[in-house]
Amino acid sequence: MMPRKASLQPKFTTKRHVPWVVNLPAALSNTGRRERRYFADKRAANQFCKQQKIRLENYGTSSTYLPAGKVEEAQAAFEKLNGTGITLTQAVDEVLKLRKARESTVTFKEMFDRFREAKKTRSPKYQTDLRCTLPRFAALHDKLVCEISAREIEEQLKGMSASVRNAFLRYLKAAFNFGMRNDWCTANPIVRLDMDRVKMRREILSNDQVIALLKAVRETDLELLPHHLLCIFAGIRPEEVCRLDWSNVNIAERFIEVPDESAKTDIRRIVDMEPLLVEWLKYFGKRGGKTTGPISPKHRLRERLRAVRKAARIDPWPQDAPRRTFASNWLAIKHDVNRLNNLMGHTSPAMLFKHYNRAVTQKQARAFWKIGPPAKRQNQSRSRH
Repeated sequence: MMPRKASLQPKFTTKRHVPWVVNLPAALSNTGRRERRYFADKRAANQFCKQQKIRLENYGTSSTYLPAGKVEEAQAAFEKLNGTGITLTQAVDEVLKLRKARESTVTFKEMFDRFREAKKTRSPKYQTDLRCTLPRFAALHDKLVCEISAREIEEQLKGMSASVRNAFLRYLKAAFNFGMRNDWCTANPIVRLDMDRVKMRREILSNDQVIALLKAVRETDLELLPHHLLCIFAGIRPEEVCRLDWSNVNIAERFIEVPDESAKTDIRRIVDMEPLLVEWLKYFGKRGGKTTGPISPKHRLRERLRAVRKAARIDPWPQDAPRRTFASNWLAIKHDVNRLNNLMGHTSPAMLFKHYNRAVTQKQARAFWKIGPPAKRQNQSRSRH
Protein backbone atom coordinates (compact mmCIF):
# COMPACT_ATOMS: atom_id res chain seq x y z
CA MET A 1 0.00 0.00 0.00
CA MET A 2 1.47 3.37 -1.06
CA PRO A 3 1.85 5.99 1.67
CA ARG A 4 -0.59 8.86 1.56
CA LYS A 5 0.73 11.90 -0.29
CA ALA A 6 1.30 14.99 1.83
CA SER A 7 -1.45 17.56 1.29
CA LEU A 8 0.59 20.61 2.34
CA GLN A 9 -2.52 22.71 2.86
CA PRO A 10 -3.01 25.08 5.81
CA LYS A 11 -5.79 24.12 8.23
CA PHE A 12 -7.72 26.27 10.63
CA THR A 13 -7.21 25.66 14.38
CA THR A 14 -8.88 26.84 17.53
CA LYS A 15 -5.74 28.55 18.77
CA ARG A 16 -6.46 32.24 18.73
CA HIS A 17 -2.83 33.51 18.50
CA VAL A 18 -1.85 30.99 15.77
CA PRO A 19 -5.08 29.97 14.04
CA TRP A 20 -3.39 28.23 11.05
CA VAL A 21 -1.37 25.01 11.04
CA VAL A 22 0.52 23.03 8.38
CA ASN A 23 1.26 19.35 8.93
CA LEU A 24 4.80 18.75 7.70
CA PRO A 25 5.66 15.12 6.85
CA ALA A 26 8.80 13.49 8.28
CA ALA A 27 10.50 13.50 4.89
CA LEU A 28 10.40 17.30 4.78
CA SER A 29 11.25 17.85 8.42
CA ASN A 30 14.75 18.71 9.61
CA THR A 31 14.26 16.39 12.57
CA GLY A 32 13.18 13.37 10.51
CA ARG A 33 9.82 13.31 12.32
CA ARG A 34 6.42 14.77 11.51
CA GLU A 35 6.02 18.35 12.60
CA ARG A 36 3.29 20.91 12.96
CA ARG A 37 4.08 24.47 11.96
CA TYR A 38 1.72 27.18 13.28
CA PHE A 39 1.11 30.57 11.67
CA ALA A 40 -0.60 33.78 12.75
CA ASP A 41 -2.32 34.28 9.37
CA LYS A 42 -3.33 32.20 6.38
CA ARG A 43 -1.11 34.14 3.97
CA ALA A 44 2.08 33.12 5.83
CA ALA A 45 0.84 29.52 6.02
CA ASN A 46 0.16 29.43 2.27
CA GLN A 47 3.61 30.86 1.55
CA PHE A 48 5.22 28.14 3.65
CA CYS A 49 3.23 25.44 1.85
CA LYS A 50 4.31 26.87 -1.49
CA GLN A 51 7.96 26.65 -0.45
CA GLN A 52 7.57 23.02 0.62
CA LYS A 53 5.89 22.10 -2.67
CA ILE A 54 8.84 23.62 -4.53
CA ARG A 55 11.14 21.41 -2.48
CA LEU A 56 9.14 18.39 -3.54
CA GLU A 57 9.36 19.41 -7.17
CA ASN A 58 13.11 20.05 -6.93
CA TYR A 59 13.97 16.78 -5.26
CA GLY A 60 11.28 14.54 -6.74
CA THR A 61 9.11 11.99 -5.08
CA SER A 62 12.20 10.36 -3.54
CA SER A 63 12.18 13.09 -0.91
CA THR A 64 8.82 11.77 0.29
CA TYR A 65 8.87 8.10 -0.73
CA LEU A 66 12.27 6.72 0.23
CA PRO A 67 12.92 2.97 0.26
CA ALA A 68 12.40 1.45 3.69
CA GLY A 69 16.13 0.83 4.17
CA LYS A 70 17.02 4.45 3.50
CA VAL A 71 14.23 5.66 5.75
CA GLU A 72 15.53 3.50 8.59
CA GLU A 73 19.09 4.67 8.00
CA ALA A 74 18.02 8.30 7.93
CA GLN A 75 15.95 7.83 11.09
CA ALA A 76 18.93 6.27 12.87
CA ALA A 77 21.10 9.20 11.79
CA PHE A 78 18.54 11.69 13.09
CA GLU A 79 18.42 9.89 16.45
CA LYS A 80 22.20 10.09 16.77
CA LEU A 81 22.13 13.79 15.95
CA ASN A 82 19.25 14.49 18.31
CA GLY A 83 20.23 17.18 20.81
CA THR A 84 23.52 18.04 19.12
CA GLY A 85 22.22 20.97 17.10
CA ILE A 86 23.80 19.43 13.99
CA THR A 87 21.66 18.77 10.94
CA LEU A 88 22.03 15.64 8.84
CA THR A 89 23.37 17.73 5.96
CA GLN A 90 26.02 19.29 8.17
CA ALA A 91 27.08 15.87 9.40
CA VAL A 92 27.37 14.54 5.87
CA ASP A 93 29.34 17.63 4.77
CA GLU A 94 31.79 17.09 7.63
CA VAL A 95 32.31 13.43 6.73
CA LEU A 96 32.92 14.31 3.10
CA LYS A 97 35.32 17.03 4.18
CA LEU A 98 37.30 14.54 6.26
CA ARG A 99 37.39 12.04 3.43
CA LYS A 100 38.63 14.71 1.04
CA ALA A 101 41.29 15.70 3.57
CA ARG A 102 42.49 12.11 3.82
CA GLU A 103 42.79 11.89 0.05
CA SER A 104 44.89 15.08 -0.21
CA THR A 105 47.08 14.78 2.89
CA VAL A 106 50.49 13.18 3.46
CA THR A 107 52.12 11.26 6.28
CA PHE A 108 53.82 13.03 9.16
CA LYS A 109 57.25 11.86 7.99
CA GLU A 110 56.70 13.14 4.46
CA MET A 111 55.47 16.50 5.77
CA PHE A 112 58.49 16.86 8.06
CA ASP A 113 60.94 15.84 5.33
CA ARG A 114 59.47 18.47 3.00
CA PHE A 115 59.54 21.01 5.81
CA ARG A 116 63.25 20.34 6.36
CA GLU A 117 63.86 20.71 2.63
CA ALA A 118 62.10 24.08 2.68
CA LYS A 119 64.34 25.22 5.55
CA LYS A 120 67.65 24.17 4.03
CA THR A 121 68.80 27.80 3.84
CA ARG A 122 68.50 28.24 7.61
CA SER A 123 71.46 28.02 9.96
CA PRO A 124 73.33 24.71 10.36
CA LYS A 125 72.23 24.57 14.00
CA TYR A 126 68.56 24.92 13.07
CA GLN A 127 68.88 22.23 10.44
CA THR A 128 70.63 19.94 12.93
CA ASP A 129 67.83 20.51 15.44
CA LEU A 130 65.23 19.58 12.82
CA ARG A 131 67.17 16.48 11.85
CA CYS A 132 67.21 15.40 15.51
CA THR A 133 63.49 16.09 15.95
CA LEU A 134 62.06 13.62 13.45
CA PRO A 135 63.43 10.40 15.06
CA ARG A 136 61.93 11.36 18.43
CA PHE A 137 58.43 11.05 16.99
CA ALA A 138 58.76 7.71 15.20
CA ALA A 139 55.28 6.64 16.35
CA LEU A 140 53.77 9.40 14.18
CA HIS A 141 55.80 8.77 11.03
CA ASP A 142 53.16 6.77 9.15
CA LYS A 143 50.13 8.66 10.45
CA LEU A 144 48.26 11.03 8.16
CA VAL A 145 48.88 14.64 9.09
CA CYS A 146 45.17 15.52 9.09
CA GLU A 147 44.45 12.80 11.67
CA ILE A 148 47.16 13.54 14.25
CA SER A 149 45.69 14.86 17.49
CA ALA A 150 47.17 16.95 20.25
CA ARG A 151 46.73 14.00 22.62
CA GLU A 152 48.91 11.77 20.41
CA ILE A 153 51.66 14.37 20.35
CA GLU A 154 51.40 14.85 24.11
CA GLU A 155 51.90 11.12 24.54
CA GLN A 156 55.18 11.30 22.59
CA LEU A 157 56.43 14.21 24.71
CA LYS A 158 56.18 12.32 28.00
CA GLY A 159 59.41 12.02 29.94
CA MET A 160 61.13 14.97 28.26
CA SER A 161 62.58 17.82 30.28
CA ALA A 162 60.76 21.14 30.09
CA SER A 163 63.37 22.82 27.88
CA VAL A 164 63.57 19.86 25.46
CA ARG A 165 59.77 19.59 25.30
CA ASN A 166 59.44 23.30 24.51
CA ALA A 167 62.06 23.10 21.78
CA PHE A 168 60.28 20.18 20.09
CA LEU A 169 56.94 21.97 20.34
CA ARG A 170 58.39 25.00 18.53
CA TYR A 171 59.71 22.84 15.68
CA LEU A 172 56.48 20.82 15.43
CA LYS A 173 54.35 23.97 15.41
CA ALA A 174 56.37 25.35 12.51
CA ALA A 175 56.09 22.02 10.67
CA PHE A 176 52.30 21.82 11.06
CA ASN A 177 51.95 25.45 9.96
CA PHE A 178 53.88 24.41 6.86
CA GLY A 179 51.40 21.54 6.46
CA MET A 180 48.44 23.92 6.70
CA ARG A 181 49.91 26.17 4.01
CA ASN A 182 50.11 23.11 1.75
CA ASP A 183 46.50 22.06 2.55
CA TRP A 184 47.63 18.80 4.20
CA CYS A 185 45.76 19.69 7.39
CA THR A 186 43.19 22.28 8.38
CA ALA A 187 44.37 22.90 11.95
CA ASN A 188 47.59 22.87 13.95
CA PRO A 189 47.33 20.46 16.91
CA ILE A 190 50.29 22.11 18.65
CA VAL A 191 48.22 25.21 19.50
CA ARG A 192 46.26 23.03 21.93
CA LEU A 193 49.39 22.14 23.90
CA ASP A 194 51.01 24.37 26.52
CA MET A 195 54.67 25.15 26.81
CA ASP A 196 56.25 24.10 30.11
CA ARG A 197 57.49 26.88 32.29
CA VAL A 198 61.26 26.77 32.50
CA LYS A 199 62.96 28.57 35.34
CA MET A 200 66.38 29.22 33.90
CA ARG A 201 69.39 29.96 36.04
CA ARG A 202 71.17 32.68 34.15
CA GLU A 203 74.63 31.79 35.35
CA ILE A 204 77.75 33.68 34.39
CA LEU A 205 81.42 32.84 34.56
CA SER A 206 83.41 34.12 37.52
CA ASN A 207 86.60 36.05 36.84
CA ASP A 208 88.62 33.05 37.96
CA GLN A 209 86.74 30.84 35.50
CA VAL A 210 87.35 33.31 32.66
CA ILE A 211 91.07 33.31 33.48
CA ALA A 212 91.12 29.50 33.63
CA LEU A 213 89.22 29.20 30.33
CA LEU A 214 91.51 31.57 28.45
CA LYS A 215 94.57 29.85 29.90
CA ALA A 216 93.25 26.44 28.82
CA VAL A 217 92.48 27.56 25.28
CA ARG A 218 95.92 29.22 24.92
CA GLU A 219 97.69 26.09 26.06
CA THR A 220 95.57 23.38 24.45
CA ASP A 221 93.92 24.80 21.31
CA LEU A 222 95.06 28.31 20.36
CA GLU A 223 92.98 28.26 17.17
CA LEU A 224 89.84 28.51 19.34
CA LEU A 225 91.00 31.64 21.18
CA PRO A 226 89.21 34.20 18.90
CA HIS A 227 85.96 32.23 19.21
CA HIS A 228 86.12 32.56 23.02
CA LEU A 229 87.23 36.19 22.91
CA LEU A 230 84.31 37.36 20.77
CA CYS A 231 81.84 35.56 23.04
CA ILE A 232 83.36 36.73 26.34
CA PHE A 233 84.49 40.27 25.53
CA ALA A 234 81.99 41.23 22.79
CA GLY A 235 78.89 39.24 23.81
CA ILE A 236 78.35 37.78 20.35
CA ARG A 237 76.30 34.59 20.22
CA PRO A 238 78.41 31.42 19.64
CA GLU A 239 76.39 30.45 16.56
CA GLU A 240 76.91 33.96 15.16
CA VAL A 241 80.66 33.79 15.75
CA CYS A 242 80.68 30.52 13.80
CA ARG A 243 79.27 32.40 10.80
CA LEU A 244 81.68 35.32 11.01
CA ASP A 245 84.78 35.84 8.91
CA TRP A 246 87.92 37.78 9.80
CA SER A 247 86.83 40.34 7.20
CA ASN A 248 84.03 41.26 9.64
CA VAL A 249 86.59 42.24 12.30
CA ASN A 250 88.06 45.74 11.94
CA ILE A 251 90.80 46.01 14.54
CA ALA A 252 92.00 49.37 13.21
CA GLU A 253 88.62 51.03 13.74
CA ARG A 254 87.69 48.75 16.61
CA PHE A 255 84.38 47.29 15.59
CA ILE A 256 82.90 43.94 14.53
CA GLU A 257 80.20 43.71 11.90
CA VAL A 258 77.57 41.01 12.39
CA PRO A 259 75.90 40.87 8.92
CA ASP A 260 72.21 40.14 8.64
CA GLU A 261 72.93 36.70 7.17
CA SER A 262 75.03 35.87 10.25
CA ALA A 263 72.78 37.43 12.91
CA LYS A 264 70.24 35.31 14.72
CA THR A 265 67.64 38.04 14.25
CA ASP A 266 68.53 38.55 10.55
CA ILE A 267 69.30 42.19 11.39
CA ARG A 268 72.79 43.61 10.81
CA ARG A 269 74.49 45.15 13.81
CA ILE A 270 77.82 46.73 14.72
CA VAL A 271 79.58 45.68 17.92
CA ASP A 272 82.12 48.13 19.29
CA MET A 273 85.31 46.47 20.48
CA GLU A 274 86.51 47.19 23.98
CA PRO A 275 90.26 47.97 24.31
CA LEU A 276 90.74 44.68 26.15
CA LEU A 277 89.36 42.69 23.21
CA VAL A 278 91.66 44.55 20.79
CA GLU A 279 94.60 43.72 23.04
CA TRP A 280 93.70 40.03 23.06
CA LEU A 281 93.24 39.83 19.28
CA LYS A 282 96.62 41.48 18.71
CA TYR A 283 98.12 38.93 21.10
CA PHE A 284 96.58 36.15 19.03
CA GLY A 285 98.15 37.55 15.89
CA LYS A 286 101.57 37.79 17.53
CA ARG A 287 101.26 34.16 18.58
CA GLY A 288 100.99 33.26 14.89
CA GLY A 289 97.20 32.83 14.88
CA LYS A 290 95.45 32.83 11.52
CA THR A 291 93.52 36.06 10.89
CA THR A 292 91.97 35.26 7.52
CA GLY A 293 88.96 33.15 6.61
CA PRO A 294 86.42 31.91 9.18
CA ILE A 295 86.97 32.98 12.79
CA SER A 296 85.84 29.63 14.22
CA PRO A 297 87.36 26.39 12.93
CA LYS A 298 84.81 24.01 11.41
CA HIS A 299 86.54 20.72 12.17
CA ARG A 300 85.26 18.99 15.34
CA LEU A 301 84.32 22.34 16.87
CA ARG A 302 81.93 21.05 19.54
CA GLU A 303 84.31 18.32 20.61
CA ARG A 304 87.19 20.77 20.86
CA LEU A 305 85.13 23.31 22.84
CA ARG A 306 84.19 20.60 25.34
CA ALA A 307 87.86 19.63 25.68
CA VAL A 308 88.85 23.23 26.49
CA ARG A 309 86.12 23.51 29.13
CA LYS A 310 87.25 20.24 30.65
CA ALA A 311 90.84 21.47 30.76
CA ALA A 312 89.59 24.64 32.52
CA ARG A 313 87.66 22.43 34.98
CA ILE A 314 84.37 24.20 34.33
CA ASP A 315 81.75 21.51 34.85
CA PRO A 316 78.86 21.78 34.34
CA TRP A 317 79.09 24.40 31.62
CA PRO A 318 76.48 27.15 32.13
CA GLN A 319 74.50 27.68 28.91
CA ASP A 320 75.36 30.94 27.11
CA ALA A 321 77.71 31.78 29.98
CA PRO A 322 80.29 33.85 28.01
CA ARG A 323 77.63 36.11 26.48
CA ARG A 324 75.91 36.60 29.84
CA THR A 325 79.27 37.26 31.46
CA PHE A 326 79.93 40.05 28.97
CA ALA A 327 76.48 41.61 29.49
CA SER A 328 76.77 41.59 33.28
CA ASN A 329 80.26 43.11 33.39
CA TRP A 330 79.59 45.65 30.60
CA LEU A 331 76.40 46.94 32.26
CA ALA A 332 78.09 47.22 35.66
CA ILE A 333 80.61 49.68 34.22
CA LYS A 334 78.73 51.45 31.39
CA HIS A 335 75.20 51.64 32.87
CA ASP A 336 73.66 52.04 29.40
CA VAL A 337 71.11 49.27 28.89
CA ASN A 338 69.89 50.65 25.55
CA ARG A 339 73.39 50.61 24.09
CA LEU A 340 73.94 47.10 25.47
CA ASN A 341 70.68 46.04 23.86
CA ASN A 342 71.98 47.17 20.45
CA LEU A 343 75.38 45.55 20.93
CA MET A 344 73.84 42.17 21.79
CA GLY A 345 71.09 42.25 19.16
CA HIS A 346 68.25 41.96 21.65
CA THR A 347 64.72 43.31 21.21
CA SER A 348 63.99 44.20 24.83
CA PRO A 349 66.20 46.50 26.96
CA ALA A 350 63.86 45.79 29.87
CA MET A 351 64.67 42.08 29.71
CA LEU A 352 68.40 42.80 29.67
CA PHE A 353 68.10 45.12 32.66
CA LYS A 354 66.04 42.57 34.57
CA HIS A 355 68.57 39.77 34.15
CA TYR A 356 71.92 41.55 34.12
CA ASN A 357 71.59 44.66 36.31
CA ARG A 358 73.87 44.21 39.33
CA ALA A 359 74.59 40.59 38.39
CA VAL A 360 78.18 41.48 39.39
CA THR A 361 79.60 44.23 41.55
CA GLN A 362 81.51 47.14 40.07
CA LYS A 363 84.65 45.82 41.76
CA GLN A 364 84.23 42.46 40.03
CA ALA A 365 83.50 44.18 36.71
CA ARG A 366 86.63 46.34 36.94
CA ALA A 367 88.68 43.21 37.57
CA PHE A 368 87.00 41.47 34.62
CA TRP A 369 88.00 44.23 32.20
CA LYS A 370 91.62 43.84 33.34
CA ILE A 371 91.89 40.16 32.37
CA GLY A 372 94.46 40.72 29.68
CA PRO A 373 96.77 38.42 27.74
CA PRO A 374 100.02 37.19 29.29
CA ALA A 375 102.71 39.82 29.61
CA LYS A 376 105.43 39.75 26.97
CA ARG A 377 108.16 38.95 29.49
CA GLN A 378 106.20 35.90 30.60
CA ASN A 379 106.11 34.64 27.00
CA GLN A 380 109.84 35.21 26.57
CA SER A 381 110.58 33.44 29.85
CA ARG A 382 108.44 30.48 28.77
CA SER A 383 110.16 30.25 25.37
CA ARG A 384 113.63 30.09 27.00
CA HIS A 385 112.49 27.09 29.02
